This record gives sequence, structure tokens and C-alpha cells, in this order.
Amino acid sequence: MFIHCIWISPNKHKEKGYGSLLVKECIKDARKQDKYGVAVVTSQGPFMAGKALFLKNDFNSIAKSKPSYELMIRTIKSGLLPKFRDWEKQLSKYQGLNIIYTNQCPWVTRSIKELSEIAREKSLKLKLTELKNSRQAQDAPSVYTVFKLIYNGKLLVAIIFPAEDF
Repeated sequence: MFIHCIWISPNKHKEKGYGSLLVKECIKDARKQDKYGVAVVTSQGPFMAGKALFLKNDFNSIAKSKPSYELMIRTIKSGLLPKFRDWEKQLSKYQGLNIIYTNQCPWVTRSIKELSEIAREKSLKLKLTELKNSRQAQDAPSVYTVFKLIYNGKLLVAIIFPAEDF
């Protein structure tokens, strides 16, 4: 099982144990579904879970990827471990200005709309690519599959949301 997103809001509710309660429910669900364990990608940057919550809940780091991604797992039973794929080799496929995204987060739609408007105002051609299944996400040009902005094969941003919301 994979924890894609965990968010406690507003901030006044953080550091009260709610995150651990959510993680423990995921672990319980994974056991009920006879999964090998629970995995999560953490990061030091904004809008992604930090690893402290998962360390508190007996997760272990098994892989790292730049700039600050960390693959963490909580094993339930023996089996194949998840791993990062070589996402950097995928970048060269994206020439020009590209947004690659999944429709998993409500903030993505708003960010795409805002960036599309800016691109139009600046007469920039923006190509949108939605990743619609797990295979496409696994072959994505970034560890973080929710939102990426790529220009001529270079990853500029792996997540962006309107600043006024935070």
C-alpha cells in the first residue's frame, strides 16, 4: 500500500498525534488487505510529508533520490521491496514547456489553470500530459508524480501550489 498524501490542516491541529493515527489506520488497512507493507515518499520540501512522522511509526528509509526524496517503508511481511526507477532518463522526452500531472490532488487543477493562463499571456506553448494509470506514473519523469513542470528536458518544479493558500 502506498500513502500518497497526508495532510493535517489547519496548522493548529498539527503535533497532536493525528498524523500517527492516520498512518496506523493505513497500516491496519494494509494488514487486512494482506499487503507486504506500507510505503511513502517523503521530502524536505513543502507540500510533501516529512520523514519524522514515519520514523515515529517504525518506517525505514530504503532509497533516496535528488533533490530530497526518500522512499520509506513499514514492512508487514516479506516480499519485494518498492524502489525508485531511473526517472531522470525520462526527462529528455519532454521538449518545450510541459506540465505532467495526475488528477490526485485538488490543488493541481487550480495550479494548471493559473499556469495555463500565464503561458497564454506570455505566448508560450504549454503541453499538458495527464498520467492516468500506475504504469504511466511509474515511468514518470520525477519521483513525485502529482505535478511536474519541465522545460526542454529539465525538471523545473516537482510540485507547485498557489502561495496565498498557505
